[in-house]
Amino acid sequence: MRTEIKELYDYLEQCDDELTIHEKQLMNLKILHIAEKYLSQTKNKDIIDIYHQAHHYWQTLDKQVNLDELDDHAWELNNKLFGIRYGHHIDGILLRFLLGTTEKNSDKDYFDQLFDFYDSLINRAEKLGK
Repeated sequence: MRTEIKELYDYLEQCDDELTIHEKQLMNLKILHIAEKYLSQTKNKDIIDIYHQAHHYWQTLDKQVNLDELDDHAWELNNKLFGIRYGHHIDGILLRFLLGTTEKNSDKDYFDQLFDFYDSLINRAEKLGK
């Protein structure tokens, strides 16, 4: 397991079953930091825009960013470009990282499963040589 993911697990372990907005903020910013490593490898303007909007939201908690609309847009883009076959292209892997940051879910178990998924995404990116 990657150090970044282990740090997220360690932080999550200290949280209650329902995460606060500030706990989610901290974790999503760390997730976006991981995703940022792959951002330079995409030319897809929609993916880059989703990253910047999600980052702005979690950095500022600015209510002008509608997280529900951003989540819908990200899923529509994912379905249009990749469907379930996202793992063979860095854009698909990056978009899957971002999908987790556009979700409003506050359940601790959700994040626990999400971190497992992120670890597998990093493995896929490494297999692609990224």
